[in-house]
Amino acid sequence: MLEFINSTLNNLIITRIYDIVAALIISIPISVFQYKAYWALQPILWGFLDKVFKAHLIKLNNPKKSEQILFFRGLFVVCIFIALTAALLIALNLLGTALGLGKYIEIIILALCLTTIYPFLLNRAVQKEYKENSKKLGAPYLGIIGDSTMRAVSTADESAINRYLISLSVMSYTRYFIAPILFYMIGGVGLLLMGSVFLWLSARIGSGVLTGAYTYTITIFEEFLAVLPNFFATTLLIMATLITPKTKFTSALNALSIKHSGHLLPGAHPLAIIAHAINISIGGKAKSSYGVMIERPWYGPKDAKAKIESAQTFHAQYLLAIAHILALFGLLILL
Repeated sequence: MLEFINSTLNNLIITRIYDIVAALIISIPISVFQYKAYWALQPILWGFLDKVFKAHLIKLNNPKKSEQILFFRGLFVVCIFIALTAALLIALNLLGTALGLGKYIEIIILALCLTTIYPFLLNRAVQKEYKENSKKLGAPYLGIIGDSTMRAVSTADESAINRYLISLSVMSYTRYFIAPILFYMIGGVGLLLMGSVFLWLSARIGSGVLTGAYTYTITIFEEFLAVLPNFFATTLLIMATLITPKTKFTSALNALSIKHSGHLLPGAHPLAIIAHAINISIGGKAKSSYGVMIERPWYGPKDAKAKIESAQTFHAQYLLAIAHILALFGLLILL
């Protein structure tokens, strides 16, 4: 009996790893298309959800309403999205069974929940434009960064943009790469869709962009969903500092002692590791695209400067690239 269970689990893991590899391959041209089209740096699924639901979600957060009403509105939103996701899963299962394409549908859905090379393409393009355009950044790239980070960036200087790029790249690694892979490995397409939808929901109405009772319920989901992606991203980044030139491994280890900020999902610990490893200071106050001032702790060594140069963004990207490779290597070991 135990041998049968072990054999079944091994076959399931191997099948899902092949699915993940196929989805990653598909996601590469998707990322290139998004970059060329100046779309926001986020999975395709997130873009679809933005188009359909984002405006309605913001309208529900009416500041004239009491805290109690806003809390129950936030709870209502969470319940509605649980029901919608469950209905979508049932529909996809029926469609896959009817057409005999269940496995292909799962791979496509996983690809639509992933983002791979877009952060690297975006950073290279932004640094090139700064170099060739007298330290000025054009509206298309400002739009991408603003939409992707949910921050007001129109008046940001070069150093602030570089901080946003590094934060965005860490968020992409944690939310758009590690998280979907983990969700799919553990729970298949069901957990993948549920997790991805709630990652999007927390990014749109969570405490990272809004304040008040409306965010309370989704923040609980945010904390729960953060645990595994944050742990694996942190572990892989620590390992990456060992083989990435000019990074400080011992300093990166110090980042593990940071106090829990209450917002792990964008990657409090992964972001702190990057800051300590390449000796930068990142964090502080920022206005969300909704006009709400959001304050985050400053991460990095005490003697680090907040001014971030182009070379440091490439250093961060290189460290993240190594972490991506380590993640893929870990998957291949399981085969």
